[in-house]
Amino acid sequence: MPDEPKQEDIDELMRVLAASTVPSGAARPEPSPPPPSAAPMTYEPLTPAPGGGRGDA
Repeated sequence: MPDEPKQEDIDELMRVLAASTVPSGAARPEPSPPPPSAAPMTYEPLTPAPGGGRGDA
């Protein structure tokens, strides 16, 4: 039993990784930067809630 994995196993893993990474990386090239912009927007609504937004509702 060799310590190194079989070439076939490596090929399969590489194909799976490539197929999983290609679509994800190419499908979300710009969506990455937007998250930081959306973060502040989510904080705004969360701030009034703890202050007493539920009391008014």
